[in-house]
Amino acid sequence: MKSVNFNVPKLETDRLMLRKLNLGDIEDMHTYTSSIEVTKYVPFPNHKSLADTEAFIHYVMEQYENNKTAPWGIELKESGKLIGTIEYVSWEPAHHIEGRILKRVAEKQKRAFMLFC
Repeated sequence: MKSVNFNVPKLETDRLMLRKLNLGDIEDMHTYTSSIEVTKYVPFPNHKSLADTEAFIHYVMEQYENNKTAPWGIELKESGKLIGTIEYVSWEPAHHIEGRILKRVAEKQKRAFMLFC
């Protein structure tokens, strides 16, 4: 596997910000990681408590410190809420695989979903 610098920069569009996760994201992340529907297709169990989510964010922050692949937070700029994460799960010179988990933002849509690109 090719060595890649995974230092997560802050990237912005008109509506979204991609950035490092931090401990201020615990409640927003727990909203979707505690959903069995969301975690049904990901390689981790749903978070049963805020402590599970906090432990995960601590793990991610350690990955950042060690320059290892780790998720970026997807923040909705209008509200400042974390609505999901995105991460390169594999990096090869010829191709990459990207996985992301997003929470539907629309007020009437309570379901979360997962996309693979």
